[in-house]
Amino acid sequence: MPQRQLKSHKVLIGMEIHVQLATASKMFTAAANAFGADPNTLVDEQVLGLPGVLPVMNKKAVEYAILVGLALGCKIAKHTKWDRKSYFYPDLPKNYQISQYDLPLCAQGIFHLALKDGSVKPVRIRRAHLEEDAGKLLHEAPGGHPINFSIVDLNRAAAPLLEIVTEPDLSSGHQVAAFAQELQKLVGAGLKRAILGTTGLAPTVISPFVSGTAFGATFKRSPQIIAAHSAVTAPKATPTSSNPTQQNHRPSHG
Repeated sequence: MPQRQLKSHKVLIGMEIHVQLATASKMFTAAANAFGADPNTLVDEQVLGLPGVLPVMNKKAVEYAILVGLALGCKIAKHTKWDRKSYFYPDLPKNYQISQYDLPLCAQGIFHLALKDGSVKPVRIRRAHLEEDAGKLLHEAPGGHPINFSIVDLNRAAAPLLEIVTEPDLSSGHQVAAFAQELQKLVGAGLKRAILGTTGLAPTVISPFVSGTAFGATFKRSPQIIAAHSAVTAPKATPTSSNPTQQNHRPSHG
C-alpha cells in the first residue's frame, strides 16, 4: 500500500487567553481579591460552597470586561446570562464553575495586529466572557520538598476572569507571541479609570499606568463607555430560579 505524503500544510492557530481582573473583591462574593496572602485566608462561605449561599455579581468586573470588549471592537450584549460548568476537583469546592456559554458579554470583535514586516493582520475575536477562577493545587511542599499528597490553596478560587477567545487567524508562533504581547499592552496594569482611545489601527484601552504618547494618539472619554456603564446599572430583574445572580437583593461589590 503506497504511503501518503504531505506536500503542503497551513498552520491555523486560535487562542484562549485568561485575564485576571484587578478588582478589590472576587467575582461573586465580597471576599478580597489579592495575591500573596497566606494560604486559604481569602475565602468565605460562597467560595467554600457552603449550603445556602447565593452569588452576588461584581459590578466592577462587568464594567472592566465591557471596557476590554469595546477596545477589541466587540458587540456588547444587551442580554447575557450565566451558566454552570460542572466538574469535580479539589480546587473547586462548589463542584461547578459559574461561567458564560451561549450568551457571552462580548462577541464578534476584531483586533488589528501590526506585524514586523509592516503589514496589519486582522484577528477576529470570537468572544470575551466572564467567569470565576479555580483554586490552586500544589504537588510538592513549599521549598520543593516531595510529598505524597496534594495541598489545596483556595485564595485564587472565585477570582474574576475575562476569557478572550480568538478565531484561528494566526499562522505562526511569531504572530501568536506578538498578539499576546499587544493584548497585554491593551489590558495594561489595571483598568481603573481606564479611558478609550483610538490609534491609527484599532481602539485601544489605556491604563492609568501607560503613557498616552506611547501610542501617538489623542485620548478622550468615549460615549460608548458611558452607555455601557449605564447598561450594567439597569433595574434588578424579578428573581427566577434559572438565573442564580438574580436571586439575591444585596448590593454588588467591586
